[in-house]
Amino acid sequence: MPNLGRALFRLLSVGVLCVCLTMVLPEYSKYLRAKADLGKTEALLLEAREDHEHLASEIALLESDPYTVERIAREKFNWRRVGEEVYEFEN
Repeated sequence: MPNLGRALFRLLSVGVLCVCLTMVLPEYSKYLRAKADLGKTEALLLEAREDHEHLASEIALLESDPYTVERIAREKFNWRRVGEEVYEFEN
């Protein structure tokens, strides 16, 4: 009879373990997906911070340096000074 008690205990233990696993595994997979999403979001945040730093430094230059304003006007809008000739070279 003691063997029957041990077998019943083992069977009950396996059953409890299976129930626990069926409860834990779906939540663990959700955790792994959330962790992967967090990594992607942190990478996007880092990229946005780098863009922000670059744009903030560009704004500071535009507010304080007239030569930067002139360079941007020449590059983006093809502006030139009166009487100045502009030569464009193709690569």
